[in-house]
Formats: sequence, structure tokens, C-alpha cells
Amino acid sequence: MTILSSIIVIASVLFFFTCGSSGPPVASTFVQPKEPAVLLPAQKKEKTPDPIKPATTADEILLRDPVSGAVTPLAELADGQPVLLDFSASWCEPCAVLIERLNGLQPKFEGKIRFFMVIQKGDAPERLPGRPEYPIYQLERSPAALKVNPPQILPTVLLIGRDGTVAAELAGLYPGLYYYGAIADVMAED
Repeated sequence: MTILSSIIVIASVLFFFTCGSSGPPVASTFVQPKEPAVLLPAQKKEKTPDPIKPATTADEILLRDPVSGAVTPLAELADGQPVLLDFSASWCEPCAVLIERLNGLQPKFEGKIRFFMVIQKGDAPERLPGRPEYPIYQLERSPAALKVNPPQILPTVLLIGRDGTVAAELAGLYPGLYYYGAIADVMAED
């Protein structure tokens, strides 16, 4: 064997023992972190979408503004607050009495519950025997289960809780204290 080939063999053996005894190459011992410490804008994780909220009664009741014609779900008008819906009509004399009673109650619950009057399509707000101090809407659509399209008895008051479900239905005309108690009960549930 020539000296050159002996040097190559010895260098190869030494190289083999030095690399072989020290374990795998340095590059393969580097462990990639699971997540970078700082996320760059392109690396930010996407939020998982919230689960779809099931529709409530307040989502299914659509009201039309008689002036602008805009149709809005009651849930949007409620803005997370309980709601009192006064179903009345211009030809209904007991409805005028109810308007007076609710006008007296509304200031007592200001900011805690929203009051809305609902009239049927074709009924004009200017023909109402009394003017409510709360917004007037026309009923565009309601769930069939409510049986308020049109209500069988006028006036009818629906109390809808914060969760968008019907908490009480008062068909007919009652003393003002009865409405006060029903509103207070809905407020206590929330």
C-alpha cells in the first residue's frame, strides 16, 4: 500500500470514529419549536368561528318601520334587552286604554326594557286612538307558533326576555299594576 493510500485510509477511519462516536450530525439534533414565540402577521392563527346561535323568537319576528319601510328583526331592535310588544290596532278601543297604561309604566322601566307597539299591515299609526311614547312598527312576519299574525285578541302584550324567548303573553286588557308585575317578573328572570 502506498503512503498516500495509507493516509487516506487512516483519515477515513479517524473521520468515521469521530463522527460516528459523537452521534448524529449537528443539523439533525436541532429541534424545531412547536410554535414561534412571536407570531408575525402572516403566521397568526385564525380564530375558530363561534358556533351558530340558534334562532330565537325575537330573531323570527320581523318588524317594518311604517315611515322608512325598513324591516328589522326584533332581536336587533332589542339590542340584548328584554322587550314588551304591544299588539294594538287603530279600531280597538281597549288598545287606547292600554297605551295610556303603558305610557305611564315606560318611564319606571326606562333603560331596562324596550317597549314597542306593533300594528298590522295596512293600519296607519296616525289613526291610533292614542299615541304611545314608544316606537310603532308594523308586523312583517312572526313565527306561526305565536299566533299573533294577527293576534286573536286585542290588545295583546308579549314580554320577551333577554334570551329572545317569550316570557309572558297577556291577551286582553288588564289593570296597570298587572302589567307592572309582569314586567318586573321578566326583569327578575334576566
